[in-house]
Amino acid sequence: MSKIKVYRGLTEVAELPLQDGTFAKQLQGSHELSFSTRSASKLDLRIGDTLTYKGELMTINKEPGVSKLSSFQYSTTIVFQGLRHTLERYILKDEGTLTFDYFGTLSDFLLMFLESINASDSGWTFGEVEVTEPSSLSFDRVDCFSALNMIAQAFSCEWQIVGKQITVKKTVGQVTGINVAYGKDNGLYSLSRESIDNARIVNRAFGSGGSNNLPQGYTGKVLRLAEPIEDAASIAMYGVREGAFSDETIFPNRTSTATTVAKINDNTYQLEDSTIDFDLNGQRIDGTEAKIVFKSGALIGEEFKIISYNHANKRIRYEANKDSNGGLMPTGLMVAEVGDSYTLVGIRMPSNYVDAALLALEERTTEYLNSNKIPRVLYKLDIDILDAKRKATYPNEGDFIHVVDADLGIDDDIRVTSIEYPALFPDVLIQGMKFNCEVGNDITYTFVQKIEKDIKETKQVVTQVSKDSWEADRRNVLAIEEFRKMVFDPDGNLQQPMMEALVAYFGTPSQLFTLSPSPTFTMSETEFSLSATTLVHKAYQISPTMYIWDLPAFSQTGLIPEKAYYLSARCSKTTLTGEWVLNETLQTTESEAGFWHFNMGILSSVIDGERSFRATKGFTLISGGQIETDMLTAYMINVVRLFAQEIEATNLKITGNSEVAGFKINEDGLYYAPSSIDGVKFYIKRTGITWEDHRLLIGSTPEVARMQTNSFGSALYLSNSGAHPLNAGLKINMGAENKNALDIEMGRIKVTSLAGNEYGINTVQPFNDGSGVKYLHINKGLITSITDTNE
Repeated sequence: MSKIKVYRGLTEVAELPLQDGTFAKQLQGSHELSFSTRSASKLDLRIGDTLTYKGELMTINKEPGVSKLSSFQYSTTIVFQGLRHTLERYILKDEGTLTFDYFGTLSDFLLMFLESINASDSGWTFGEVEVTEPSSLSFDRVDCFSALNMIAQAFSCEWQIVGKQITVKKTVGQVTGINVAYGKDNGLYSLSRESIDNARIVNRAFGSGGSNNLPQGYTGKVLRLAEPIEDAASIAMYGVREGAFSDETIFPNRTSTATTVAKINDNTYQLEDSTIDFDLNGQRIDGTEAKIVFKSGALIGEEFKIISYNHANKRIRYEANKDSNGGLMPTGLMVAEVGDSYTLVGIRMPSNYVDAALLALEERTTEYLNSNKIPRVLYKLDIDILDAKRKATYPNEGDFIHVVDADLGIDDDIRVTSIEYPALFPDVLIQGMKFNCEVGNDITYTFVQKIEKDIKETKQVVTQVSKDSWEADRRNVLAIEEFRKMVFDPDGNLQQPMMEALVAYFGTPSQLFTLSPSPTFTMSETEFSLSATTLVHKAYQISPTMYIWDLPAFSQTGLIPEKAYYLSARCSKTTLTGEWVLNETLQTTESEAGFWHFNMGILSSVIDGERSFRATKGFTLISGGQIETDMLTAYMINVVRLFAQEIEATNLKITGNSEVAGFKINEDGLYYAPSSIDGVKFYIKRTGITWEDHRLLIGSTPEVARMQTNSFGSALYLSNSGAHPLNAGLKINMGAENKNALDIEMGRIKVTSLAGNEYGINTVQPFNDGSGVKYLHINKGLITSITDTNE
């Protein structure tokens, strides 16, 4: 039977039988070749070992699971992953920054992505890339795999990776010509249909867009379709089912390019566009600033206030933006150029632009309707492998196959979302071999809804703090009440749920564990998942050296919105393997023979459209005025009200814009700039140290500005301790451009006059070396001799 070789670098370390392997690949998801094999001795396999399967390099990224069945037999589980999983190992960076906003086209994003990943793992390239309008995204310590998903979804695209080549376009895959249907002789052993629980049929869709640039007297506050879009066949079958589609990015707008650009002064710039077809004057919207927004070039994503418009010259003048530190934009090379594209906001647009926006809104609303007008289902196909090999046609993830379902009135090309088959296929066929794949009409819908959800979330950013404060509070109160009712003691040791005491201890031995790394949670009304991690227990162990269990990534769908669930780690008592269990029924620690159930927490039911998760692991000890616990969560901690005289922290991490004793921290760095004293500015940035002041620094004792590296035996010590600014330790004044105020080259001091002449210092200086007076002779800035006389 066929075998496949495993390598460590260039050295072969093992051979694995393909008959023990299973290949699985998901659209925009996992790419794995898994083995479950038995051997007479323990296999020497570890993280980093590789094999090549069907032309693709695959790597072990997690230690293989090994069980000793007897003295002469070992069971080993190994998972090799395709190169796309390498992206999970690296965080996306932009010029070294892990948290950043980015604006641009899909190509711009992918060039930034390529630069980031190739800095850590070279060889990545791009294949096909969809041409798109620019968009914006925020990244906060996101791994490259997740970032690729975010980028693709933001542009309504899908990605596909072959080797290290990444393709991102509207639709990946191809139409295969495969036809499947209920009944015999259709190339299937079996076909099953599953309804997607959170599916909602919509056959009458109301469309609305944004509120920008609407004409005078427009009915309503946002762009909207005059009539809903309907699907007669769906209404006849299911009755009227209404839904609403909204996209605030659709509004009357004019995108064009600059034909001339100019700088008037540091605060004023202008742009001319010979194709402007209406007079902007008199079209400004009351209470709204008219702005020009650049969509390409050095100013991409920047918007500026329009100062004036001259229709005779088609000239727009706009004002530079000033940041909190006084910096201006545009500046230097960061200016508009001929050919840069732009759009306008805060301007009432003529009717032809309104009509164009309505057509775009109608198109998007129709897309939404078509994705929801029939029940969304998932098909699981068991393909006839003999028939597939004979025809040399079988699907890959992302491909389309033709599905006929007379019961639902479906006769269409449907996406393949995942495939799974034995590693021997199609080279070798054996009895019982199955080729399984999942197809469904949910892929396009997922992207449309994801984009719609992102737009709504973007709209809510402005009011996030206040909204979270009162809407989340109400939801949390209900969730906490549910949490309180469901909390239990998995070890059966606690006698009273509440008590008064001098010392309070919360927690049980089974819950004294840590997860490393902390897993990432994802939850929705019907789904829950978390990333792979390890469970390190502080009280339970198989042996003194066996107390760290591997927990693979976990995902569960089909959750019922009205129900809450318990989450526990099901860990073996004999091997360091485990899995997550999400169940309506509580699991005590010893409820299952051969396993411990370490209770992790409780997933609430859906409250106001969202679930919440609260952990029950860990412990809290309260004794007198001390609290020892794993984590404190609060909207605000007021240390003054806590009578804090001193705060001590190790590995303190500060994120977001912050202020500490007058020093402010933001994404640019650390700076001191009290608002009461204009001009006092001290910065520590990635690009260096900047000091912008010559006056007294404010403090309990006013200090004259100084800069020093060491006050004793200094390499550099510049000070102004006097009462007058002329008492300078060192004062450099550039009298004219391109003149050297001080230029030291190889020990020579050179002084340049305003006339441009250069002079060296010629002098004789006495000094006492302890044995008497000596004379130091300096000629044109160079020490030429030391003598006993001044001649």
